[in-house]
Amino acid sequence: MPANDDRPLRGSADLRLAIPRGGWNAQEEHAAALQEARRAASNASNAVVARFASFAVEQIDTGRPFLAHNGMISCEELTRQCDINMREVAPGTEARTFIENVLQVFVTFPCHLSQGVRLKDPVSAAYAALSLQLTIGRYGQGVSLQWFKASFGVTVSAAKQNAKFKQVIQAALADGRAILANSPHVRTCPTPDDRERQIASFCATVSMFDVPGAKIPGSSHRHGAIDWGELAELAGVASSVADLPQCRRTVTEIAKRRGIAVPGHNYGADLLANLLIELTSRERRRATLNGASDPDQHVAAHRSAFYKILAQSGCTTEDPAAEVFSDERFPALRSAVRASYDNDSSRRNVSARLDRIKAIYDEISARVDPSASFAGQLAALMKSKGLSCQSLAQIAGCSWGTIRNWVAGGKVGINSVPVVARIEEHFGLPQGKLCALARRGWLPASSGTVTSYWYEVSFSRQRLLPREVRYLSEPEIRAAVAKIEHLARDGTDFARISNAGRSDAYRLPGAELPDSWHEELRAYFHYKTARFVAPLKRPKSGIWREETTTEIKRREIDKIVRFLVAPCSDGPNSGLGLDASKATMVWLVVPGLFVRYFAFEAAHLSEVELTGGKRGELFSSRLRGVAHHIKSLTHPETGYLTQHPELAEKLEPLAQTASAERFSGLLAFSGRSGGPLLSQEDVDLAKRDWRAFIAISREAAEQITQFIEEDTPTVRDAMLGAASLIESEEPVANYLSLLFEAESRVRDERSGRFLATDIRNIVMSHLSIVTGFRPKNLVNLKFKGDKPEIFKQNGLWKICVCYRKFKNWKNCGLFGVVGHRLDYDLTITEPFLTKLLDEWFFIHRPLLDDGTCENAFLTKRGKAMTSLTWYEAFRKFGARHIAWNPLTRTGFPGVVLLNPYVHRVLKASDIVNNSTSNDRVQEAAFALQTSEDMIRQHYGLLRSETALRSSYDTYSRAIKIARGKST
Repeated sequence: MPANDDRPLRGSADLRLAIPRGGWNAQEEHAAALQEARRAASNASNAVVARFASFAVEQIDTGRPFLAHNGMISCEELTRQCDINMREVAPGTEARTFIENVLQVFVTFPCHLSQGVRLKDPVSAAYAALSLQLTIGRYGQGVSLQWFKASFGVTVSAAKQNAKFKQVIQAALADGRAILANSPHVRTCPTPDDRERQIASFCATVSMFDVPGAKIPGSSHRHGAIDWGELAELAGVASSVADLPQCRRTVTEIAKRRGIAVPGHNYGADLLANLLIELTSRERRRATLNGASDPDQHVAAHRSAFYKILAQSGCTTEDPAAEVFSDERFPALRSAVRASYDNDSSRRNVSARLDRIKAIYDEISARVDPSASFAGQLAALMKSKGLSCQSLAQIAGCSWGTIRNWVAGGKVGINSVPVVARIEEHFGLPQGKLCALARRGWLPASSGTVTSYWYEVSFSRQRLLPREVRYLSEPEIRAAVAKIEHLARDGTDFARISNAGRSDAYRLPGAELPDSWHEELRAYFHYKTARFVAPLKRPKSGIWREETTTEIKRREIDKIVRFLVAPCSDGPNSGLGLDASKATMVWLVVPGLFVRYFAFEAAHLSEVELTGGKRGELFSSRLRGVAHHIKSLTHPETGYLTQHPELAEKLEPLAQTASAERFSGLLAFSGRSGGPLLSQEDVDLAKRDWRAFIAISREAAEQITQFIEEDTPTVRDAMLGAASLIESEEPVANYLSLLFEAESRVRDERSGRFLATDIRNIVMSHLSIVTGFRPKNLVNLKFKGDKPEIFKQNGLWKICVCYRKFKNWKNCGLFGVVGHRLDYDLTITEPFLTKLLDEWFFIHRPLLDDGTCENAFLTKRGKAMTSLTWYEAFRKFGARHIAWNPLTRTGFPGVVLLNPYVHRVLKASDIVNNSTSNDRVQEAAFALQTSEDMIRQHYGLLRSETALRSSYDTYSRAIKIARGKST
């Protein structure tokens, strides 16, 4: 612990002997260190210290030990588990001081452990026995090493040969901190049932080696001897079980048939037999660490899946693993295994296990011989010429620390490629030989110099290209940019139409409108947003509850009136040229005006090049919404304009303008073919019989709305760009795998605030899938303040949101019934997500927070995220990591467009297709905080293949029942 002024420093000798400070005990030492770790996890200014502290708190909350060697905490293991470079914990650094003064306490005084935890380090076992105040087993006048073996799994030989272990125990016995048992320790045998279970587990594990190509592991101490300790560890049983005659006979018989492997043999993934052993050992370890109730069952399930795909392939365990798990063969074999199961749940389970085996195979296959790595080659070249790091650094024009880092296996940044090129030139190597080892994405045609044209490529394109593209020639860079252009511009028809609607060439000029217009507009917006509008009438669904809805409608009306008053010209942004001083809201429903507005929009959208070719007339989904908006204004009972006949007094006749004929393509829907835009007869009718005037307008609005409905192509579906992902068999699983890959890439490529924003995007994407929140609810989550909505409690993250903050809370059964409403309350128990949330809130968010914002998610400038900023951030993140990139070969094939709402569609579709619930639609509605009708109409996309297969299974079941009755 860091020393305060009134507390003397604790000597290192006392820490090694587990002697608490004066007046303290082990529990107080542990509690003080834990308090300091929790403080550092949330408030440490050093990001590395905060990450170590978060990891330590998680270890303690879950009761797991810290890896130590001879009683000292392992910095190497900490850096590996926290994904931190060893340079960050060099002696003298703040992180190293934190480890030695705080985290070491959890090794010396491990009060968070329980008896029975397995430890490899004898000194750590002694510390655990003292902190837990256990009565130590006696052997003669000393301690029983067999007791330590039974209590903490420490081997007798390791404890017997460890001088520090003996020193700690002797010091504890001398000052009374340790007490020996009155009677000698007696090894207790397990019950017959436990013994049989452990023997069966051991024999099942050993049977893995009884296949062609496998060998029993050999001891590193005696040549030709069996390593019984490793076999016991693989089986997850005590080493004493391996000494039983039945187990020894089984192992000896297999060793006679298959042989004994050389000491230190790594099983690897060269043969299927070795891959099976790797799978079993890893899955048993993973199941044990995750607290599985029956690790044997977990391992047996994976072993069964392994033999299933082995049978489909026709291979034996002596064959190369690539015959089954290579990228070319695995997909077909996986599909064949899936098809052999009738139950959906079984298909999903076996798929997950096969994917796990494939991941292990890929991981092992990716390992390369160190001599063939960049670090190995560089070290060999330096040795051949007798060069030191300093000498080579002077030749290459870099710091000696850079060379030292590379020789130690450090990564080579993209900006260091010219340095590597100079090293190649010095040693006379072919161009690109070392660069290809240093950079996995190195292209053979690359040079060691950045092409000048690269700096002319916009950043939005650069971020989608492999980093090595900058070293290609200008024509090759142009070709690469062309291949990813559709991702930068969003190559869907929906986006082409949307972009055309916002194009500068058709941008209408601003308009100076009279005060009377703004007064009418304010009154209308008050009517649409107010809670009560009596004596006026308003439909139940006619209220605008969201600010975004109000803003969209404001922009719609603004664009219509700007078109009506824009000057007449020959250009694409020509308007009707009406007198702005006469503007009134009634213009919105005059048939001769609004049909010309739709003709203007259709004219410039018709120039869009769609996937199937050009269209002569085209409408966007936005225009469909405008048509419905105009129609709602003229409803016979609840229309706003219908209820305001006094507006007729503001109408004046409108004569033809110079550009009126240009926009007459849809004039047939107005009920007339020419003449003035608004005749004197129309004005008189409005003043004499307002409802008759509105009825004529409504008829025209209904006709144009129906025409747009029928003519609007389906290409404007905002989810079309992600259709291949949504319609896949496991949409959520596939999406999460892309997020895991993206997380791995950003950790390799980004740092500082850039890493923080990418981790924020990943966290928000995960939470969107977990919660199904709309973007508005997600970005408005509070992390600070009097009532935080996302917070950590008792080691678990919780999300609690008031039901009124959800859009469809009245129609969703998740929030209870009238008179008994329930808030949204979710506890996150997934370990990886808990760790990711810890990292964002305690490490990255503090880098962005200026102390003024309570929201959980912040922009790079420290402002609160909004729906718009989340949309833009996710669109760029999705284009880089989720959409299919033909150059980097990353992403999901067929995906070109993503927006945050895709999370809701993915979640609903996954539930509708794959859930085991009796009512999948209701489950999806609860998951998305919406109504069941919304799931059926918008979110839940039932795959036709799934529906047909399910209906056919029902038919097959009926046949079996019918035949059973007939017999």
